[in-house]
Amino acid sequence: MTQSRPKPFAVEVEYQPEDLLNAVQLSDLVAMELPERRKLLPWLPEGGLAMVFGPRGVGKSFFTLSMAVSLTTGQSFLKWEVSEPA
Repeated sequence: MTQSRPKPFAVEVEYQPEDLLNAVQLSDLVAMELPERRKLLPWLPEGGLAMVFGPRGVGKSFFTLSMAVSLTTGQSFLKWEVSEPA
C-alpha cells in the first residue's frame, strides 16, 4: 500500500500593473540619476558584496565577525572609520 503525498495548496495572488517588471532601454538606463549608496566602509557600499579569501587559519572568520560587530556598533574597524551603526 503506497501513501499518497499531500498536495501542495495553491495561493492565488493578484498582481497590480505597478508590481510587474518594466523593460528599460539602454539609453534610458544610462541617463537615469540613481542615488549613491551609503558607504559602510570606504570599500563596502550598503548592499554591496565582498569576498574574503585566504589560506586556512589566517583569520578570515575573525575578520568578518569583527567587521560585523564594528558595523553594528558604529566603532572603527581596523584603520577604517564607521560613521554610524548599520
